[in-house]
Amino acid sequence: MHTSPPLAKNDAARVAPIRFSRDARAAASDGTRGPVQMLSALGEARRVLPHPNGWFAVGFSHEVQRGTVRILKLMDRDLVAYRTQDGTLHVVEPYCPHMGAHLGHGGRVEGNDLVCPYHHLAFGPDGHCVRAGHGGTPPRAALTGRHVREPNGVIMVWVHHGGLAPDREPPTYELGAHCPPVYECRQMFGNFQNGGENSVDLVHFDTIHRFMKPEISIQVVDNVLEVDLSGYWKGYRFHGSFRNHDAGNQYADFSLPDFGIVFRTPAYCTPTTLFEWQLRWVSVPQIQRVDRWAVPLRTLFYAALRPVVRIWINRVLDQDYSIWKNRSYSARPRYMADDRHIAAYERWATQFYTNDRPVPDARPSSPQQGAAQAEGNGVERAAGCHASGG
Repeated sequence: MHTSPPLAKNDAARVAPIRFSRDARAAASDGTRGPVQMLSALGEARRVLPHPNGWFAVGFSHEVQRGTVRILKLMDRDLVAYRTQDGTLHVVEPYCPHMGAHLGHGGRVEGNDLVCPYHHLAFGPDGHCVRAGHGGTPPRAALTGRHVREPNGVIMVWVHHGGLAPDREPPTYELGAHCPPVYECRQMFGNFQNGGENSVDLVHFDTIHRFMKPEISIQVVDNVLEVDLSGYWKGYRFHGSFRNHDAGNQYADFSLPDFGIVFRTPAYCTPTTLFEWQLRWVSVPQIQRVDRWAVPLRTLFYAALRPVVRIWINRVLDQDYSIWKNRSYSARPRYMADDRHIAAYERWATQFYTNDRPVPDARPSSPQQGAAQAEGNGVERAAGCHASGG
């Protein structure tokens, strides 16, 4: 077997990356002279965005019923959600201030109090400890609460890595009353910002979704990035509008005018670790012809349509996810002319990061490895989410 002779010290320069002139690059592009650049050292690790600031969806309201306690996942942390008997939702830090017991593992609701599973200390609606389990004097201790809202039946928690209080409320959308909403959640792998960036990626509507003649325009109104999309899907007119409120909160309105069909879909992207995220959405279909039917018949039709809508959305999502789950974040992408809207989105999104520098991937390199590691660490999936594997 042929082996290369060892390099002498004065040969070290020979292993440096090859740099081509402009003419050499042009020649290399047609495959006649090999690659434009050669590298012997290890390349860059896969990059991922840091955790951003803003409102993030951590569950659906119907998943936390009165008297129940649930563990929620957000940015490499646990949170504990519970709903008291008066219907009020609370989201708190998970550890008891007394001796650190995890309130999501065995904690329970008694009336309007949350009771620790360890020493049965009870914490009232304002978070303060109101009684001790053995009848003694309760300690001067209180839970650490989180800012929480429930727009459109979605549990949203405020995050700011600089410790600032909310400077805006999460949006509430008018979805119509003609059809009950479809609530869905998927566990995803990769950079969570793929969801928002997707709305401004003009070329992918052609290459991935096979839209014909797609056109996009964007504008920023009251710090909301609005996107208008038009084109043809399977030969029929298609229109979509997106409103990006922050890095993880988007409203989409899709319509097929030739059929009188409209889909209203708030969507929420929530990082659970640096390289895993949850995509939640609330979809409400509307068909103009059906809306003229009698209420009982219309109700039956939309009930039968719900699983069809779920399947269709997941199939469209699968087309994107085959790219998302393996994609790296690029700090300096080489944009094409049609990518100007992506560049605009990236500039707009930087406001939501306290630290806007990407960090190297320290997570497993595949969805399968990520799922295996999560199971090995005893990580519980959020209620309502199903995994999206490779």
